Amino acid sequence: MFAVLGLASCKKDEVTTTPSTNQTSSLTDTLVVAKTRIKTKFDKDHTSYYLYDANGRQIKSYYVDDNSYYSTMEYLSNNQIVEKNYHGDTLRDSRKYTLNEKGYVVYTESLDNKTIDTTYYDVNGFHKFTNNDQLTIENGNLMKRIYTPENTNNESVIETYTYYMDKLNTIGLKNEGEIYWGKDSKNLIKTEKAYGAYGDYSATYTYEFDTKGRVSKKMTKNESTGNIYTSSYTYTD
Repeated sequence: MFAVLGLASCKKDEVTTTPSTNQTSSLTDTLVVAKTRIKTKFDKDHTSYYLYDANGRQIKSYYVDDNSYYSTMEYLSNNQIVEKNYHGDTLRDSRKYTLNEKGYVVYTESLDNKTIDTTYYDVNGFHKFTNNDQLTIENGNLMKRIYTPENTNNESVIETYTYYMDKLNTIGLKNEGEIYWGKDSKNLIKTEKAYGAYGDYSATYTYEFDTKGRVSKKMTKNESTGNIYTSSYTYTD
């Protein structure tokens, strides 16, 4: 699984580029967005490619640059999913997900060392890092998260977000066919700020769109360094 759940965890080494001014209209139909699936996602060092079943669920993802690394998803009839990660013909690790009545992952069992992790959600269906996360949801968007990571001497992390309210999110986990990790924010992120246990972080997001109004490029500007990290997207239709 190549997707990262926490937005604040995306603080990678940035690439300096020129910000885009292409702000054409994005999609406004939430039903179309829900069915939109990403075909390729290009980040700094590699391109990820996704395959789906007839229900729009992800069944395989791999690095286009190195096809020897890939993951498969098998959907079982008892509300469970088995994920297997490979390097060439070698199985690197595997895990089994158990879903709740809403179809969200609540237990993750490593099939290698038999450890079990629990996943939590708020009443709106948004993923929580810990059971004690405090989430603020407005108009279908995650506006604020407060949580206390392990091994931080009980120091909390506070994250806040603003959004482009006229632009729907076509690059969430659901658009990679990972519909079992809770809800994505409805709109595209405009700004992100975080401070606390992991230090301070501030980012501004701008986007370009394809002819169907879907995000074709996302530019993440680190406000501290001025560097811009770029991600590009193509879709299955």
